[in-house]
Amino acid sequence: MDKLLAGPVLRRSDSRRVLVWTATAEPATVAGSVYRVQPRTTEMDRLGGGSAQSVQIGRSLWVHLAALVPDGDEFPSDTWLGYDIEVTGEDGAGKTLADFGLLSGRHSLTYEGFPLPSFFLRR
Repeated sequence: MDKLLAGPVLRRSDSRRVLVWTATAEPATVAGSVYRVQPRTTEMDRLGGGSAQSVQIGRSLWVHLAALVPDGDEFPSDTWLGYDIEVTGEDGAGKTLADFGLLSGRHSLTYEGFPLPSFFLRR
């Protein structure tokens, strides 16, 4: 899987569900995880995850909406959360945001000092 056309885009987030949208140029399976993250450290605690529903909407365009749910009752509020996705193509090889070059450098999707794209749920 070499063609991540767009995303990931955090579409919705609340204590019971985080929705992440992506688009690819090839059929793919998309899964994701949510982590508790802190700035300036790579320590992360996995809090939940899930997989995407996918739809082909063009000859070379698939859209994926991943519903990530907590492993427990809810995602915590008033703390930094981060997310990562894994896109697996028909060849069976999975690529994360780091593999796509989206966690560092000029194409980074992260806030400065954070290991993953991050968000914050208010109570």
